[in-house]
Amino acid sequence: MPVTGGYAGVMSGIPIYTLSDGLTLPAIALGTYNLRGEAGVASMISGVEAGYRMLDSAFNDENEGALGQAVRRCGVPREELRLVSKLPGRHQRYDEAVYTLEESLMRAGLDYWDMYLIHWPNPKRGLYVEAFQALLDARDRGLIRSVGVCNFLPEHLDRVHAETGEYPSVNQIELHPYFPQASALEYHAQVGVLTESWSPLGRKWRIVDDPAIVALAAEAGVSPSRLILRWHYQLGPLPLPKSGHPERQRENLDIFSFSLSPEQMAAISALGRPDGRQADQTSSTEAYGMLSAGKITEAEYVALEDTACPGCGSCSYLGTANTMCALAEALGMTLPDGGLAPATSAVRMMMAEETGVKIMELVEKQITARKIITNGSIRNAIK
Repeated sequence: MPVTGGYAGVMSGIPIYTLSDGLTLPAIALGTYNLRGEAGVASMISGVEAGYRMLDSAFNDENEGALGQAVRRCGVPREELRLVSKLPGRHQRYDEAVYTLEESLMRAGLDYWDMYLIHWPNPKRGLYVEAFQALLDARDRGLIRSVGVCNFLPEHLDRVHAETGEYPSVNQIELHPYFPQASALEYHAQVGVLTESWSPLGRKWRIVDDPAIVALAAEAGVSPSRLILRWHYQLGPLPLPKSGHPERQRENLDIFSFSLSPEQMAAISALGRPDGRQADQTSSTEAYGMLSAGKITEAEYVALEDTACPGCGSCSYLGTANTMCALAEALGMTLPDGGLAPATSAVRMMMAEETGVKIMELVEKQITARKIITNGSIRNAIK
């Protein structure tokens, strides 16, 4: 098994991991979600100046152009950086995956991505293997150095391996103290896939304010965010904290000057809870995985699917895509195959034009949908 996730030197003072395909990554990266325009460029440059050498973006985040500008202005040689973007779930057919990747590079003004990830398996469409093969072929063309995925379950990873002969280099999943994902970490280690943690601080839950975290941070003499990010590092995943503020960027990066005891690590992991996932409903992907594993019946799967995120791949955060899709259905609309970026003003403008409903009313309906997403009556509630 190739060395994956092991200590292999330093990059700008940060320990590095060597992936199964030989690419090296720093042990922490800067998440760039919502860092857009000139302000986003400035935030990314401040991150590089603080010491980050890996920037994680996405086609759906609409900030690849800002990332490219930051790379050209930051003063650090391109080869010293690790730049990442993601393929949206709605573009998983082979040709679509290829031109979407090419568009990503054009947007960023780059010759290649160090890593390009499939943002979502989108199992209802069943095209993720086709997309993965397209990205492998693009790697052979020099457009990508490493191919990874996000939010994949073990059965998705195994199918990719069975049909292409390769596992992804990384799987980026939600992981934080309230949702520690022990089984996923164990499986990834077995097959040589590095785990990356999106939303590593669990911001929706305000985990940094959890009394247990605050007490452990005081005991270690560090801030709660540094404590949590150090927990990620010792646990094995590569965290991607997002911040546009220089001071917090530096704070989040300063996790290699101290260590946590086994007891402290165990205390943080013990905070995991059944409802720890930041989404407020079972995802379509999760429901599909439960059915495939024989844990639920077909009838139970259908019931879960009725209120679950449909996995349209338009957002890596659960709960947004399904509210927009349900909203469209309630308004008598049919979104294009695969869905659309659910949180963008462009989608709401299209809906407003087709239905005559004012944009602010659409926003209010979507907020209502998010609040009652688990009770099975979403479509009736927003009609």
